[in-house]
Amino acid sequence: MQYHFRRIILFLALFLCPSASQAQEPPDTSDDALELDPIETFADDTEDAGSDAEFDDRINHARIIEMNEPVTGLGEVLGRIPAARINDSGSRLQRKVLTYRGADAQDITVRYQGVPINALSDASADLALLPVQLTRKATLSGSGAGIASGSVGGLLDLVSDDSDEQIKASVSGSSLADFSLFSQGRLSLTPTAQIRAASFADHSPGEFHYIDAQGSRQTRTHNEASRYGAQVSASADFSKASIHAFSLISTIDRQEPGLSEYPSRFLKAAQNTWLSLSRFETQFAPFAAGKSISVWKFDISHRASGSTYENPTAFIGNRPTASDYLENRTLTHISSDFLAGTISKTSLSLGYDAQWMSTTQTSGAYSDFQSLQRHLLNLTIAETLSFLTDRLLIDLAFRTDWNVTESPLYSPHIAIRAIPHKTVDLWISGNRTARYPTFDENYYKTEFIRGNPDLNPQTAYNAEAGVSYHPAEWLSLSASGFYNLHKDLIRFIPITPYLYEAQNITHATVRGLEFSASSQFWLGFAIKASYAFIDAQTDDGLLLPGTPKHQTDTELSWNDDIWHASFRVSYASQTERNLANTQHLPDRLRLDASLAFRFYPGWRLSLAIYNLLDDRKSEDSMQRPLPGRYAFMTLEYAFPSDPD
Repeated sequence: MQYHFRRIILFLALFLCPSASQAQEPPDTSDDALELDPIETFADDTEDAGSDAEFDDRINHARIIEMNEPVTGLGEVLGRIPAARINDSGSRLQRKVLTYRGADAQDITVRYQGVPINALSDASADLALLPVQLTRKATLSGSGAGIASGSVGGLLDLVSDDSDEQIKASVSGSSLADFSLFSQGRLSLTPTAQIRAASFADHSPGEFHYIDAQGSRQTRTHNEASRYGAQVSASADFSKASIHAFSLISTIDRQEPGLSEYPSRFLKAAQNTWLSLSRFETQFAPFAAGKSISVWKFDISHRASGSTYENPTAFIGNRPTASDYLENRTLTHISSDFLAGTISKTSLSLGYDAQWMSTTQTSGAYSDFQSLQRHLLNLTIAETLSFLTDRLLIDLAFRTDWNVTESPLYSPHIAIRAIPHKTVDLWISGNRTARYPTFDENYYKTEFIRGNPDLNPQTAYNAEAGVSYHPAEWLSLSASGFYNLHKDLIRFIPITPYLYEAQNITHATVRGLEFSASSQFWLGFAIKASYAFIDAQTDDGLLLPGTPKHQTDTELSWNDDIWHASFRVSYASQTERNLANTQHLPDRLRLDASLAFRFYPGWRLSLAIYNLLDDRKSEDSMQRPLPGRYAFMTLEYAFPSDPD
């Protein structure tokens, strides 16, 4: 008995003792990547994302999408991830927001080059503001990423395209009369310094169904939209530091015809939105401190946006309503990583977020002006331990967010990843996250809608576990389960027949399973399939809106050096439109196909046909139609990089 006891103690000591050998990169066993073209593996770390979420992405098995194929929009590829859903508002350039595992858009942080693009008002990020050509990689992490981002529903990190082509250009058009131009260029100032510039312009007329004054269903051109913008980025490496900076501006002008039965002066509604992002980041050369190495980073980011919205068809008596808002936020971030040999990494991060927004709302003689400010501090401490040559990874993290006028929020986190065999990857994580109410939820005020300054913060308790199996280079399988408990859910609900108010309405439980498989099985043929089951209910037993219980996505593709072809089948079950479960979006089955080929050096032509079944009954949550069958063609050119 004593002999066996000693053997057990010796085994545990050998298993838990950090490896004295040089740590190696763990084998790439994550199969949640969705590379469009070509199919290739990806690294688990995301240091080039310009974010402080590296440990979450590695431990929590984030979904990483490499975007190398022309597509109509960013939402198109994000919607292929299990349990992720893009909620559209009409045609291609209309508002698009991400929901994930039952969490609403305001609960999910979206960052572009490390800068949050979530609006200060409703806190959701309009993905239509960013053309897909700007983005090279998208990393979608589960609720555990709230430790890095302060969200309660997930984190989407978007990384700008930094390809080596000196010049890239594309022109696209569709049978819906959509049209877009994109160009990007790179200039090498020195071997260690570069400048990149990009510009884009799009136009989309859109389409929409409505009910006229006689109760008849009509179809008309609706929500005409135009988008244009530009981006400039620069990077330089020095002996003691590296510097990266970028600036982006994107504008969307949306125009909506009014209904014919109203007077001509109320025929048009407009929603003009612009977004400006900028960031300056520097990282100093690592320096040794005993057996440890320290790396320091500093960055300052700025986000500004403005919007004008006028709705001439919503009347109080005979008065149209209009609102204007302007918002600014500045984020200062200082972080340091301490590496203790090869087994331990300690990360300290301190951030300051200054937020300011002014709004003006009018309706006839009614007028209201507000100027709002908020100052947020956050501190994150994370410890990553590596054992058995990186075959066992343990993450411990703690984050606190403090609004200087309110009580602080606390977010602890633990995650464990084990690789018992090069073909098997196991992970489990648990955390508590929290968010403050948005400006809209606290202070929005019109004659119909108002915020509530007495709201409690929304919190979430999250758990996730999963396994992936890679028996061969050409096959990967993955399964995971999650359980999220949302407390003090914040939503706008009717409190009178004419007034909506923000309330902590209830608690909600979201649990589900995800399965995915991918295989490159023969002569360039590949298949990817995913399925998600989501049970999202409030404590009252009602289903959360915007969350289908069943989602599937299957794509068959073929690639060689010249041709690319794909066929995709996606399905989403019936979805609730409101918390009362009185309106529903029907089941939706969609078939898409694409074909592309390369001709002459640098040239590529692609054709995609969407909604092959020509389903004209599907609508978004605003009861506007999603497009019927349409074709989208893109011609692109990439000038090769310098020989160096």
